[in-house]
Amino acid sequence: MKVTENGFNGITNLVLKVKKGDKVRITFVHEDPAGDVHPIQLSGYNRMASVEPGAQVVMEFTATDAGTFGFYCVNTDCSIHDKLQGGQLVVEG
Repeated sequence: MKVTENGFNGITNLVLKVKKGDKVRITFVHEDPAGDVHPIQLSGYNRMASVEPGAQVVMEFTATDAGTFGFYCVNTDCSIHDKLQGGQLVVEG
């Protein structure tokens, strides 16, 4: 998944669907070597990935809880990051 100023893969409010018990692997890719750091938080699963400019980071976990969980950039230097760079992980039970 690419992290850009226009969201994840260029999509705002991206929805990822998995089944409870699935092993989830999300790769965040930050292609802009001169951009900001993107600290990505996945609520409900207590996961955080800090994506440095020009780098990629893998977030892995098992989907143990069913429900809808938000993931978003928590960069406090930019007020639009949480609005543009966010989405939902839907874990179907």
